Amino acid sequence: MKLSTPLVALLGLLATSSSASECGQWYSSACVCETDIRYCPDGTNGASDDIKDQHPFWKDYEGFYSYTSHTFRRGLYPSDNPTKYFLSFPSQGFMNQTIAGSRTYNHRYNMFAPNPNANCSNPAPLMAIGWVGQCGVNGHNNLVEGFGTSTPERDGTVVTTLALQPDSGGNNATSIKDESAEYKQIPIDNNTLFGSAKSNVYLVTETFSFTNEEKTKASAVQDVYMTMNNSTTLI
Repeated sequence: MKLSTPLVALLGLLATSSSASECGQWYSSACVCETDIRYCPDGTNGASDDIKDQHPFWKDYEGFYSYTSHTFRRGLYPSDNPTKYFLSFPSQGFMNQTIAGSRTYNHRYNMFAPNPNANCSNPAPLMAIGWVGQCGVNGHNNLVEGFGTSTPERDGTVVTTLALQPDSGGNNATSIKDESAEYKQIPIDNNTLFGSAKSNVYLVTETFSFTNEEKTKASAVQDVYMTMNNSTTLI
């Protein structure tokens, strides 16, 4: 069947002029953004893709830190074996936290001094795989870095890659290798950040808190739990 020219033109007009109704008008339903900022364009109704806009904690947290770390076994006993290769009670380290829009970048540098009283007849610890130093003379270091992103809720919560775990970065009991593990960082208030890494075996929690009004000093406590046979144990 052959269509007449006016009818063809009318069909073309109908095809090109149809569009979805704009929300929030008298003839349409309310915009979802009015009640849920997950669906708001950046900068609308208080919604922001910039993590530092989502919660004031992040503006103070960003920066370069030096720290002293003390390791305890089972949360109670100092890890101060007098004959091990490296000193870890305490150890030293540096952390650099960068935030760019909806992304975070975290780099940690852990350093362990040599133990002059080490029992060098023992093999080097697992954390020092690839280490080529001299026992009792050279120390050891490792690097932990990871990348995070804001969540659709835009509430200041950050989820990160598996590389950013609150552990020593080595092949030790606290390392989480499960690809389905979840890691989150959640600001509790303007001074406190709570982080957790959860897998089918391990749960690692870390609480970071500023300790002075200028927010130039802080403390952090990390706990590692292992689940086995329906029982969770602090390790």
